[in-house]
Amino acid sequence: MAGYRNYWRRDAGINPADRVPRVGGKALGERIVKALSDTSRCSDFEKSFLTSIQEQFKKRKNLSQKQVDLLVGIETKQQQTGPVVDPNAAVRARVEAVAAETRLSDWEKGFCSSLLSQLDRRALSQNQIGAFERIEIRFSPEAKEKLNAWVASFDAEKRRNWHLVTDYYRRGGEGYYKGSVANATDPEYVPDQTEYERVCSNKYAVRVIAAVTDPPRFEAGKWACVRSISGRIEREHRAFVGKLVLVIKNDNLKVVSAAKGAKLYTVLPIGSAETIEIEERYLKRAPKGV
Repeated sequence: MAGYRNYWRRDAGINPADRVPRVGGKALGERIVKALSDTSRCSDFEKSFLTSIQEQFKKRKNLSQKQVDLLVGIETKQQQTGPVVDPNAAVRARVEAVAAETRLSDWEKGFCSSLLSQLDRRALSQNQIGAFERIEIRFSPEAKEKLNAWVASFDAEKRRNWHLVTDYYRRGGEGYYKGSVANATDPEYVPDQTEYERVCSNKYAVRVIAAVTDPPRFEAGKWACVRSISGRIEREHRAFVGKLVLVIKNDNLKVVSAAKGAKLYTVLPIGSAETIEIEERYLKRAPKGV
């Protein structure tokens, strides 16, 4: 069980000479039973640990040195008088406060849960504290004030762009920005400024937004022609290469690629009874006189 070697570090001030001596055999089983008889000073982890080693002892399996070390620590703790002092209380309170925030990502929720579990056994490492503080700073009073101002400025244009881009990534199915894509399924969700800019300001997102917001080159009700670039056009559209199509709709909000000219049109190929969807880059102006 990881971390038992460092268990005594949380009990600074205890003289190693005062620790209960280690023993084995029947006496060790009696010590486990005695420790379980009064767990009022034990953490949930320590209670679970005592139960687990009791089951292990009943199966006649030896305890590892680390397990014995932890048992000694619990016994020494039970012999102390006065109130139980949690040396990690201040850090625990900070982690619990952040864990209660509603805007944590799934990874951040899992990380905070892992820290709280570890604090039952030992202190956090400097790397863990550093990682936690990078999360914690996002929920400082100053950061929350900035977030409130951002939420107030989150207008219809930003919301449209947010959903355009996250819908594009969802259809792509390649796993990009999975957390943001999941967040966008809530119509009331407002991303913070960092998340919004990360998702909606990269070069691919800019192209996706342009595919919807740029003015169309082909008007609805007019004729166009499918370009003769059969090596690049989608397989299902190759049968229409060089043929005329009637533009039915040029304001689709769906985007299927982040390429230049990705605006999506609904067109009716000449001689066909069914419409198709095709990107602007695969169309050209119809010959004069059509």
